[in-house]
Amino acid sequence: MAMMQPTELDIRRAAGLFKVLGHPERIRIAFRLAAGRLTQHELLEDLPWAQSTLARHVGLMRERGLIDATRHGNEVHLRLADDLVPQLLELIHNHPPVLPVGASAPAAAVMGGDYS
Repeated sequence: MAMMQPTELDIRRAAGLFKVLGHPERIRIAFRLAAGRLTQHELLEDLPWAQSTLARHVGLMRERGLIDATRHGNEVHLRLADDLVPQLLELIHNHPPVLPVGASAPAAAVMGGDYS
């Protein structure tokens, strides 16, 4: 495979995307929205969080351009704004697990860990 030659803009864009997706709750939101448009109320039913927690994460994702939101009456409909995010999530879902720092292979598959 030929080595890619990323531009500085490519590197900054990738870093920004991974930074926003670097929180497990925002990954959960992205996986849910990869399946299609949902209202904030529907997301809240699926996720065991307070409304303020969901609002904080969705707000950051909207601010960074990962989520589009449209209001229809009393409901706010959310969708992923970039087709790259579902593609990344599918790659992650289908890829063998990456070991957390300090974890052995069997433990990592079951327990998760520190990914710093």
